[in-house]
Amino acid sequence: MRKIKVVQYPFVQPPNDNVIEGGVGKVTTSVDGVSFSKATGDETYYSKYENRQEEQFFVPGQNYWFINISEEWIPRWELDSGSPGQNIDRLLFAINSQIDPGVIFTTTIRHPIHQLMFSSQGEPITRDGSFISTLQAVETEPNKIHLDVSSVTKFLTGISGSSVFSEELSDKKRDEINAEQLYMDALYSFDVSIQWSYLWFCLENIVGSGYGASNDVLQYLTENDLMTQKEAKDWKDAVNRIKHPDKGENIEQALTDISLPHAINCRKVTSKVLTDYVME
Repeated sequence: MRKIKVVQYPFVQPPNDNVIEGGVGKVTTSVDGVSFSKATGDETYYSKYENRQEEQFFVPGQNYWFINISEEWIPRWELDSGSPGQNIDRLLFAINSQIDPGVIFTTTIRHPIHQLMFSSQGEPITRDGSFISTLQAVETEPNKIHLDVSSVTKFLTGISGSSVFSEELSDKKRDEINAEQLYMDALYSFDVSIQWSYLWFCLENIVGSGYGASNDVLQYLTENDLMTQKEAKDWKDAVNRIKHPDKGENIEQALTDISLPHAINCRKVTSKVLTDYVME
């Protein structure tokens, strides 16, 4: 059995340890050979960078988990071939692309900037109910999530293991590699302006072409009923505002306004487009 220690965060994360406690309480999977269990501090686990067991180390207030992988699934996910660190990063990329968009698993403790979370009634909250911030962009994570292991496996098979600087790659293949990296950078940024931008740029690399890539994305999202015309246009304008303030004149709200596209919805849409592309 291989145990990989990870930390679970909401998609956009409050800033300090005293508001990190809580989060997802249960993770189920579709097979017996892969499971998630809460870390207690008594277990050994495998280092991200070396295939050897390490002593436990905890930062107070973090939501630690183990991904328990049976001997049957280690070769299926190629966890013993190549760099252990890269293999685990690829696995977490695949897992994060297939789970609830309010949830992130990572091996790295994060120290993000101030964000504000909202209840289903739109009231500002945090995990401990005490932290107040100014950026209004985040929904809460669910208490329970489910992972379809077969989808993770298909995703791992489809994603590229090459560097964008590898020789003899087509431009389309480089676009695909860039899209994958942009998606991961968006997940781990915990900054809504980066999330909006990088997820949009991820889509540009998948469905866009040349200088008209941004309009290609807008058309693709609406024609495939992934967003309404207004939602897609607001997202596009928000990215334009972030990149070039003078080109975001169609947005009347401040960029911190909750009425702008929710980053969590942008992630959900991008995950679907990326998954469909990778698995085709």
